[in-house]
Amino acid sequence: MARGLLRSGGFTLFTPQGRPAPSAYQPPLYPTFMAGVFRLLGDARVAFIAVQLIQCLLGCLIVLMTFWLATRFLECDYALLAGVLACFWPAFAYMPNEAHPISCLVAVLLWVTTLTVDVLRDGPTVRRCVWLGAALALSVLIRSEVLPGAVLIPLLLWWRTRSAAPLAALAIGLAVEGAWVAHNSLFLGRPVLTTTLGLNLYRGNGPTATGGSYEWNGEIVWDTPATVAGTAALPWSRDYEVRRDGVYTAELERSLRSDPLRPMRLLPAKFFYFWTADFTHPKGRSPLAWVPWMVLLPFTVTGMWALLKRPGSWPLFFWCAYYLLVVLALFALPRYRMGVEPMFLIFAVAGMRRWRAGGQ
Repeated sequence: MARGLLRSGGFTLFTPQGRPAPSAYQPPLYPTFMAGVFRLLGDARVAFIAVQLIQCLLGCLIVLMTFWLATRFLECDYALLAGVLACFWPAFAYMPNEAHPISCLVAVLLWVTTLTVDVLRDGPTVRRCVWLGAALALSVLIRSEVLPGAVLIPLLLWWRTRSAAPLAALAIGLAVEGAWVAHNSLFLGRPVLTTTLGLNLYRGNGPTATGGSYEWNGEIVWDTPATVAGTAALPWSRDYEVRRDGVYTAELERSLRSDPLRPMRLLPAKFFYFWTADFTHPKGRSPLAWVPWMVLLPFTVTGMWALLKRPGSWPLFFWCAYYLLVVLALFALPRYRMGVEPMFLIFAVAGMRRWRAGGQ
């Protein structure tokens, strides 16, 4: 999409019949960032090194923001421990190596959560809610799956505080996302948020779905003969990506008509992968991906219980539960849980604190 933006001035990804088609495959923020780097440094190795360095800085920001969020619930020493865990957490150390928006998303979700907690604890001032709206807008411009959560957070704050100020955050977020939908309506001819919803639902619940990212043998088997033929037969058009997504939606519907309980049978696998690791994913099988998580898991569960009734703690639980629901609705993927792993690290440290205090 970034290269398409540089070539034609619009987001493009697929090239049916050799002609670039307008794209909404991903939200615009990260492709625009990549296009800016390519414009300055060229589409060469130096550009990707620059992206890695910038994402390393985002990793430093994740460490600091994990510490700041932890200070809302823990003493400074324990909050510092949460920051140290984030500093050496294998997933956060690895992800800057990939040109992927997850490092941006983790930092922004931490910002959203910290602002939400502050609204609950210190009151919904207009300034604080405007910043929250900006953070929510950034989150949905990074990853489309955040949108329902970005809508629910201001509504829950409005309900809990009985103040209209959180609705300003909702208005800002919806206005920014509305601008993206308007852009897509102009270029794709359809007012769509994303052109991957059908594909992702198909990947997670269709005839080839395993609950994880891959087959157990490590292969990616997304397509069926029907989807291969359907996508290959599509001619170029402005709404090519929308119609391509429709091919997967139609195949999912056919699969559900013949086997309506298949998504239910996949739920245990998805739940298991979320709480352990996606062992179908080559990177998920690495001991660095699952051993630290499993070591901390008992502390995490203890910490969740310890903070359950702590005032203002529900935003942490909200985002952890939200991404669990994303996995259950779609499919397990390491980066889905990665977005909320700082919250789980804070829970783990709270559990260590409780264990050290003898359960008090």
